[in-house]
Amino acid sequence: MKKLSLFSTILILVCSLAFSATTMAQATLISQFDFDGNLNDDFGNSVATEYNSVNTSYSSGSLYWEADSLGSGGGLLVEVPDAGFTENHYSIAIEFQYSEVFGYRKILDFRELLIDEGVYVDESLRLYFQGLPGSTTLLPDTNTIILITRDSATDSTELFIVYPDSLSLQSALNDNVAEFVANLSGSDRILHFFHDDSLTTSEFSQTGMVAQIRIWNGIADLADVVSRESGYPRAANLRLYPNPAGERIIIRNETGMSGEFRMTDGLGKLIRAGYIPGETEYEIPTDDLAAGIYLMSFAGQHQKLVKE
Repeated sequence: MKKLSLFSTILILVCSLAFSATTMAQATLISQFDFDGNLNDDFGNSVATEYNSVNTSYSSGSLYWEADSLGSGGGLLVEVPDAGFTENHYSIAIEFQYSEVFGYRKILDFRELLIDEGVYVDESLRLYFQGLPGSTTLLPDTNTIILITRDSATDSTELFIVYPDSLSLQSALNDNVAEFVANLSGSDRILHFFHDDSLTTSEFSQTGMVAQIRIWNGIADLADVVSRESGYPRAANLRLYPNPAGERIIIRNETGMSGEFRMTDGLGKLIRAGYIPGETEYEIPTDDLAAGIYLMSFAGQHQKLVKE
């Protein structure tokens, strides 16, 4: 048997490392929740369970919740499958909105709600407690798409806001210091969304809504998140004003897209529907509506409307 030269050995090692890095870099979508009237994973892998089922409802492809009397917020428990999942090497994209975005509202908890750490919004996004706060201020009652990536090769976790043409890094940390964001191994593959831990009692968001959750095995990039197949990003830069509304509401469609709008009440009942032909602003009368909270949906984005 011929012995390999030193150059050949190094070349094989480099190629192997390059192949491993390429393989590791690929992201495979393993779960997608669209909340079209149910908690089904489109791929049939992960299992979602509702918190506070009495206080939740579906409307136009989103799960909407109100906090219960226990003061922990609403939301979901999602169990990630063992099969097809590389421990501590994953990505999670979430499209959601909170009625409150200040005072540390927990978005994602990795440690069975036993530790006051996780992914939070306190005006801006943050991997609490080691990661620094982000630079972008989130708006209440406005859809935001975020991406969390955990790279096992570098033991690092990064938190981004997703835009149609870019990822904006908001917070990052090394998981050797804070393992709470890396602990998706063995029997601990359980994610808690929009539900605060048992150590805090006043940080939960009273109301909120989630339009989509996606989980990848591997590190997802912008192309993965905004792929046409996923329907991402669902947000269409929809703005409503005045809000609270009086006799009318104006839809400001900053994309110029045309399509159907739908207005539903808190129980998901269709109240009003129509076609927006692409104008920048479109006026809808609301003088006949009863006082309360409604949901306006257009071009995949959902905004809460308060009628006084």
